[in-house]
Amino acid sequence: MVKPTEMGGPTTAGLAHNVLYASLVCVVVLFSATTVYVRDAGYGGPHHDEVIALLAAKGMEREYARMLPSGDAPLHRIVPASAWHDFTHEFTPIAFNEIRSDVLGHDKHPPLAFWVMNRWLSLFPNSNYQHAVVLVWLQILLAGGVLAFTVLRITRRSGWAVVALALFLAGNSAVFTASWVRQYALFVVLYAVVVLCAAELARRNLSNRSFVVWSAAIALASLLGMMSQYTFVTMSGPIHLAVLGVLAFRKRWSRVGILIAAYAAAGGLFFLFLPGALDHVSAVSGGLDRKWQLAAALGAVPRMYIPLPSSLPVWLTSAAGVAALLVPLIVAMFAIRTSRSSPDDSDPPDIRVPLAGMLGAGVLQFVLVAVGYFPGWATGENHLCAFWLLTVLAVTLLLSHLPRRFAGGIVTVALVAMLGMQGPYVWHLHRILPRVNTSYIASQEPDLILVDNLARGFVLQITDVVPPRTPVLATDSMHLANQLADGSLHGYAKILYLPMDTTVAQGKATVIAAAQGGGRRVTELPVVHTGMYEAVLFEAHAQRSDPAPTKRTVPRSFGQKNG
Repeated sequence: MVKPTEMGGPTTAGLAHNVLYASLVCVVVLFSATTVYVRDAGYGGPHHDEVIALLAAKGMEREYARMLPSGDAPLHRIVPASAWHDFTHEFTPIAFNEIRSDVLGHDKHPPLAFWVMNRWLSLFPNSNYQHAVVLVWLQILLAGGVLAFTVLRITRRSGWAVVALALFLAGNSAVFTASWVRQYALFVVLYAVVVLCAAELARRNLSNRSFVVWSAAIALASLLGMMSQYTFVTMSGPIHLAVLGVLAFRKRWSRVGILIAAYAAAGGLFFLFLPGALDHVSAVSGGLDRKWQLAAALGAVPRMYIPLPSSLPVWLTSAAGVAALLVPLIVAMFAIRTSRSSPDDSDPPDIRVPLAGMLGAGVLQFVLVAVGYFPGWATGENHLCAFWLLTVLAVTLLLSHLPRRFAGGIVTVALVAMLGMQGPYVWHLHRILPRVNTSYIASQEPDLILVDNLARGFVLQITDVVPPRTPVLATDSMHLANQLADGSLHGYAKILYLPMDTTVAQGKATVIAAAQGGGRRVTELPVVHTGMYEAVLFEAHAQRSDPAPTKRTVPRSFGQKNG
């Protein structure tokens, strides 16, 4: 018999609670989508890494790297911004091996997520960054769905399944990942599948046929996870070890052999699909700055729950991180102890096994960052989204053993706190961290835009949001200064200069001096981008009516033909 205090029981009250929590999760899903939209609208364009993801999804990282030394258009030439949009807009389907070849030679990440992004974006005419945001949000929603299904399989209570989904989507880690066009959302989907498979494989009375099916499923999810993000091995490895350890403890040696065979097959397929993976991982690992990052690792933990301004003192975020880290660890241990077979199911999925593995994975991730083996950003909100999944799973299972009214109160307070912090943080972003966007550029009405940094993550970030017909000249600061000094740009009465290259000493000052020497009025504008320091407006004292020149728009030293 089901206890009357349990959520979602087969009573009228239980049905009412299911309807209530289903309505709640609909509200949270809508709020999550709105928050992702508002966050993205506040930035007005893709981040540095996001335009690189779009470039990778078009299979053009190798081509861009080739163009840098060659001086081919659109580099170093005055072209409409639409020429730059060719790198980040309007996608067509590309074969997986093309993206794989491109990414393994010119990126730090494996290719699967970029190929998935390519296939998704090719569905939309004039596809761009905003369509990619929709994809990652849907992936986070799918990860939450897998989590909810896992909780449903374990508790047999639909109310707790929707609670898990609501808590997961309300967390800042999920919201941030859903608004970040990278591979981390797909990472979390596959991680959730691994957790579900591990719980099923740990069942005592699982049939041999079902065991083979779940073994194939966890091996496939692990294969796809490694093809999406290399750190999948550190976040899922302890889960696999926990499953193998439990099977060995039970002396189910034949099943240990089946699972190892499934892993071996997945490993073989991994090297078949990504033949240069080991060299790629070695090259990426060798380029990391290895130093202790304990404060960074701890300070990132509270941001799993709620967004925090980056201006907070390190000691405060580290102290909050210690407290926040103890919550999932303690709760998960209690959940492991209290998770037992329910009276209406003699053999439910054993969640204690993947919970133990996830605890080990979380601890391993923090240790690797703390000692400097992983960089500090490996505990960012998106990297910790898998750990957030652990937290929600453990908390939900623990709450399912508490009286309904008490548990409901905790859920309500948690949701109000997490969702309530999103609004002020979005306002904070809009108030002090505006990014350069189409409306800002249009308000200046420039005849020409100058960008002095050709690194793909900078110049593509800016040109992605420039109106298609606006002329753009992207080259280094010395060549910009030469063009301003020798009169090549006299036909442009109003020039917007976006200085971004901080590697060349006095680069910005040289460009401004050249503009002043050419008789232009110089106006420094407020900071419009967190990656830029300011925008500078160059205006001719006497407005010219003649059209922009078509000659000498390329720096002379590049030796390119004019026209």
